[in-house]
Amino acid sequence: MNSRYIVMEAGAKRVGKFGNYIRVAVVELDPSFEGRPTMISEHAKGVKRIVRLWISNTSARRTAARRPARGARQRSCVRD
Repeated sequence: MNSRYIVMEAGAKRVGKFGNYIRVAVVELDPSFEGRPTMISEHAKGVKRIVRLWISNTSARRTAARRPARGARQRSCVRD
């Protein structure tokens, strides 16, 4: 039997400094399953396996953009 693959998306808003997150996954379904799984999980009904999973946390990206990279030194501005 042929396997079916679908792309699933899940997201949530968190309170405070934690921000929002989005999960996107490519999921392989059981051939006998009809319909769409309710959650992105290996344990969800009808899910054979999760092929690929991406997680995006908007708060972590904003914090990393404000913070200098590890090992980077601040340069002082010298004027003539």
